[in-house]
Amino acid sequence: MKTTWHETTLGKLVDFQSGGTPSKGNPDFWNGSIPWVSAKDMKQLFLDDTEDHITTAAADDGAKQVPSGTVLMLTRGMTLLNDVPICIVRRSMSFNQDVKALRPKGDLDSRFLPYLLLGNKHRLLSMVDLAGHGTGRLNTEELKTLDVSLPSPTEQQAIACILGALDDKIELNRRRNRTLE
Repeated sequence: MKTTWHETTLGKLVDFQSGGTPSKGNPDFWNGSIPWVSAKDMKQLFLDDTEDHITTAAADDGAKQVPSGTVLMLTRGMTLLNDVPICIVRRSMSFNQDVKALRPKGDLDSRFLPYLLLGNKHRLLSMVDLAGHGTGRLNTEELKTLDVSLPSPTEQQAIACILGALDDKIELNRRRNRTLE
C-alpha cells in the first residue's frame, strides 16, 4: 500500500504557547505541588516530575499550565548549543519562559508530534542562533516556517503507536535499572 506524505510547515500544524516564571521573590508561589519545567528537567522524552514546583497561588496568578500529553520544546538556553530538548509531560505541568508548549491543530495527531520533531532534530539544531551572552535561541517565527512532511492521520497514528510502544519499553527498562541501583 502506497502512502503519500504532504509538505507543510510547523506553523500550520501547531500553535506555540509561551511559559513563564512566577516571582521568585514571592514564597507563596514556590514549593507547591505543581511541577514547573525548566531546561534542567528536559533530559528525557517522557517527563513525570520536575525539580521545582509551584503553588496553586502561582497558577492563579497567571503561571501557564498544560495538560498531560503536551509536547514541550526548549527554545532558549545554553543547552541549545548542543541539543534541542523535546519532552512529553505525563501530567499537568507549568513551564518557564525558555520553553514552548506545542499544541497540535488540523490533521496533526498529538501522539505523532513528538516523533515529527525528533525526526527533524538535526534541522532544529541548525536553526539555533545566539542570543545575548552566548545563549542559544530558537526563534518562534522561524520555527513556524520549518518545512515538514506529514503522513495521513491513519499513518500518523500507526507510527505513533509503534514508536510509543518502543518508548514505553525503554522507559520501563530505565525504571528497572533505577530500582536495581
